[in-house]
Amino acid sequence: MAARQGSPNVKRLLNHCCLWAEYARRPNPDGSRRWSPFRYLKDCIRAGVEFERIGLQLDLKQPGYELELVRSALDRLPPEKIVVTTEMDESIHLIKDRFPEVRVGLTCARVEPGPADFIALDQQYAN
Repeated sequence: MAARQGSPNVKRLLNHCCLWAEYARRPNPDGSRRWSPFRYLKDCIRAGVEFERIGLQLDLKQPGYELELVRSALDRLPPEKIVVTTEMDESIHLIKDRFPEVRVGLTCARVEPGPADFIALDQQYAN
């Protein structure tokens, strides 16, 4: 609801950061089961979480393979289903120059003007 109050045109993306669920094989320290992306989606729907999009987030941690990775994702998904995040300005420029239709966000500690489509504020700075 807060997102709609801020902007009636906002698109809420349901995101799970570990798409392949490799971590979900082991239980949490308290013994509870970890969520796979599929279980996360089912539980969000069951709980009535409102969202407009489900897609793929590619979080780039090192330079050098940006264009290959995005090209591979675009071979499988339309651009509106892909979001790229990174801390590297140069990677943002490379991707936006070659794939202007792909949304790219800058992961950062504070908001500053730049080439990104959006800011992915690091959660440790969100409070």
